[in-house]
Amino acid sequence: MKEKIKIWKVVLISIITFLVLSIITLILYFGYCLYLFHVDGLSEGTPMSSDEIQKLVQSINSKTNYYYQYDKYKVNGINSENNLKIEVYRKDNKFKVLQNGELYAWIDFDTGERILFVKNSFEGDVAVISQVSNSEITDEINWRTYSLLQYEYIDENRKFEYLGDKKVKDTDCIVIRTYVENPSNIITEFLSKTFASIDYVDKETGIVLLEEDCYTVGLLPKKVTRNIAFSSENPSDIYKIDVVTDEDIARPDLSSYKVINK
Repeated sequence: MKEKIKIWKVVLISIITFLVLSIITLILYFGYCLYLFHVDGLSEGTPMSSDEIQKLVQSINSKTNYYYQYDKYKVNGINSENNLKIEVYRKDNKFKVLQNGELYAWIDFDTGERILFVKNSFEGDVAVISQVSNSEITDEINWRTYSLLQYEYIDENRKFEYLGDKKVKDTDCIVIRTYVENPSNIITEFLSKTFASIDYVDKETGIVLLEEDCYTVGLLPKKVTRNIAFSSENPSDIYKIDVVTDEDIARPDLSSYKVINK
């Protein structure tokens, strides 16, 4: 009888020890997550509701004249010694896209004409002309404007939480936390808030200039930075509103290209 009681005591102590260590591990883990996504240097601005923030980040959607550039590797959180600089010009329903300074695409959504450019192919420099179908137009516009329209479509359960104001390289930003709220599942909602994205939003234009997101390496969370408009010393070089002219967006001269019609 005494032996059985002794065994049960050992089992009980083992279970309690396991539970205590598990709780301590969880506290340290989520404490590390909070530390990882803590934002320093915030100042108190005018608090904004989730609806007000949503209206701000979607305000760029109505713009039809802008220029912006980004490094495709950095946008996707890839550390690389090489650069893949993308420049997008838009005026009304015409787009011109450059890749590392070379023509990559030109699209006129009024006529449906799309021209893709291939440099130094086995046939030389090639321009491929095709028509964009009505079903492709929305997808094409979304793709060309990706780095400006992160929040073109917002899930009804997505929430935006104002954290404060921060000035970065002379750009006035609001700093927000965004996550998907799931009232029916407390655990999922807790994890969503813990691993929420931190966005730096230009107060004037609503453009998300910087996004700090989270992914796990093994079991450890890691912060990755995307959409780095602040990689430039002058963020105003990265995006400009109402500056694109008809000349900027004119149909390219194809005389030096081999033209392929599809």
